[in-house]
Amino acid sequence: MANKIMTIDTLPFPIIRAEERRPVAGWLLSSAAWVGLYGSAALWLAVTALIIEAKGFIGFVFALGMFGLFYVTVFPTMVRLILRGRKMRSPRANDILSGQSRPPVVLLRSFEDDDLIDPSFPTTSQIAPGRYEERLAKALSAVGPSVALGRPGET
Repeated sequence: MANKIMTIDTLPFPIIRAEERRPVAGWLLSSAAWVGLYGSAALWLAVTALIIEAKGFIGFVFALGMFGLFYVTVFPTMVRLILRGRKMRSPRANDILSGQSRPPVVLLRSFEDDDLIDPSFPTTSQIAPGRYEERLAKALSAVGPSVALGRPGET
């Protein structure tokens, strides 16, 4: 059997077109989220200093409550926007596969692991966690481009 290179047109399964990637919009979204994250943290610090100076211990307790509100509302929203921007910047599978002469590497894993966070995340300096699958695909890139199969019925 000849060693045949698979292309987009010869894959044994249908390609479902996902929404087009928008790298510029992804960079803008992630950048805005980072500015919002750091800006809101700086604003919290400035307001906290003013409140503590004016009200003492009661101001300190109030500032802790404001931090809790920030941590529960603003922080998760900004992290989601950073991750959404990262996803918008990622290249499409068709673009990756069409530019390769090596056969693809198929990563088989449970669909239950879709949101599995990179286990090294707590030891890194990242605020937005990477996914385990992304780290594994990066490691496998020396062998060939990684292909992931989606859940049936999912675009």
